[in-house]
Amino acid sequence: MQKSVQLSEQSRDVGVRGTLHELENYHLSQACVIPMSGASRADQFADCLGQTLDLLEGNWKTLTDSGLADASQKVSTKNVLAPRVFFNPGDDYEADVSEFKRQMIETGRELGREDEFTELFERMLFIPMPPVEGDVGVFCEMRYAKKDKPLEIEHRISPKHRIPYAKITHAGGTDYQVQQTIPGNYTSSGGHGRPLAERAELTHQAYRAFEEDILEPNGLTYYDIACSRNHIGGILEKQQTHDGKDIQCYQVVLNEPRAVHYGPLENFPKGMPPSATGIGVDGFDGCFFAVTLTTEELFPAQSPEQTSAFKYGGSELVGVTIGGEPRGDVPSTGASVRKPPYFSRALVFGDRNLIAGTACIREAGTLYKRHEFHAPEQVDVSHLARMKGGAEGLRKIFGEDMVSVDEHDRVWMRADTCALAHSMVTVDNIAALIHSDNLAQYGVHAESDLEGLMHMIVYIKRPEDADDVMKFHRTLFPDLPIFGGICDVCRPELEIEDEQEGLVRLKGK
Repeated sequence: MQKSVQLSEQSRDVGVRGTLHELENYHLSQACVIPMSGASRADQFADCLGQTLDLLEGNWKTLTDSGLADASQKVSTKNVLAPRVFFNPGDDYEADVSEFKRQMIETGRELGREDEFTELFERMLFIPMPPVEGDVGVFCEMRYAKKDKPLEIEHRISPKHRIPYAKITHAGGTDYQVQQTIPGNYTSSGGHGRPLAERAELTHQAYRAFEEDILEPNGLTYYDIACSRNHIGGILEKQQTHDGKDIQCYQVVLNEPRAVHYGPLENFPKGMPPSATGIGVDGFDGCFFAVTLTTEELFPAQSPEQTSAFKYGGSELVGVTIGGEPRGDVPSTGASVRKPPYFSRALVFGDRNLIAGTACIREAGTLYKRHEFHAPEQVDVSHLARMKGGAEGLRKIFGEDMVSVDEHDRVWMRADTCALAHSMVTVDNIAALIHSDNLAQYGVHAESDLEGLMHMIVYIKRPEDADDVMKFHRTLFPDLPIFGGICDVCRPELEIEDEQEGLVRLKGK
């Protein structure tokens, strides 16, 4: 059973929505801390850091009373994993992050732990993405190891390219968590940043650094990746080549370099690539990659309602390639570098299910395009209903007037806005994807349902849709830790995208 607790914090001048959630998967807990204040980003980060310190220093009465920890458990920066900070950026990304670093080092100095906090800063991803709550400038999320299933954690910074990563040894094998940044800057007045061809080359360089510093020294390959979460600045941006051809950021900065370095799909487990998310960061010309690798057996899975992304054809791919023929220093992938998004819809290893970014797509097409939307629309949510007690179960959650059943026993929900229709199709796709019957087709023999979801991020394109979209998700998943961010997703017509992590209960265990 998943547990959560509101972290007590009475001494601060700002409101606190910090919560600590127990995640059964991977034996990690997650602390989400959000300060509510009209203060500056730096002050909000200081408050986030202060709340995190309260956790790290041992807020044990609250934790032990809730059953999330015992009196002997000790949390420190050494067993914090995957620290990410989402923040509402100013005009100068580097200046914001430099201020965050100054505060961390200053805090560490005051505690006599300067080296420890400097090292923690190096492991953090600072992602310039506004949280959906308008009064929140900074959202800080960290995880730490639970005592009842001990992990051996070794934090490393690669010597040549300074890539932070953690090696985590546990009973099932060894995992690696890598957080890699391609630095970038904000552009003023909505202007373009670096040329996309230059950014594409920087991505190739990042993959080569990843190979040289992470894969090769640890005896790993790309085929050991379980999941990658990719934040791409200006993901929908288009530019023209010198000969007047259109190129698109998502295609040439992420999809093509990734496919080139991954190599032939047949080399991957079951012939399918890992799970992944490709999401936008507006006004920024950098990228962020958070990658999970494992020595455990990998089981990629596809959606019964959606075309596998790695099978997308010309109608789903935007712009022309800038790569030409494959270069000699990367694996050959065929005659053309122009490749579809190389990711699977989900990937299971051990009892974890890492679910790819999921949106309002059926087969390969987008449903409910905003310029064609006429409210109210009826949205087919039959997969969702199957996991939520049918139409009656959904009526108990959303109300009688929101749910109907047709003569073919299909279950429908009323959507009064395009963003809500996208939300409904998205969670219905998730329900179809993670259902036990679907996973069994890919070798995963387990009980799997929506109650097994442990963590979700909701990416929302338009700020004016945020309240309705987050209310829908939080009504459907009241006990789930959910973060919402404002950003572009990978198609112009998509209004939202969900990214999830879940637990499967393996049969016979």
